[in-house]
Amino acid sequence: GETLFRAEARADAGFVVVSGTVELVTGSGARRRVVASLTRGAILGELALLTQTRRAATAVTTSECDFLRITRASFR
Repeated sequence: GETLFRAEARADAGFVVVSGTVELVTGSGARRRVVASLTRGAILGELALLTQTRRAATAVTTSECDFLRITRASFR
């Protein structure tokens, strides 16, 4: 139930799911919609590695997770 990042937040890094499961969610309350469920090996926020952008969805863990955070500067 931990939030990795929120929709509309500035994005300065991408993430690789090392272990666990994370959901990408849009909206809230009755309008809440899970747009993806990602597991080990998935990449989140890869567009942030290339350009300044904002998050399109909120990432919420659904289990114990480990992530590898890659900053734009490290990627370049």
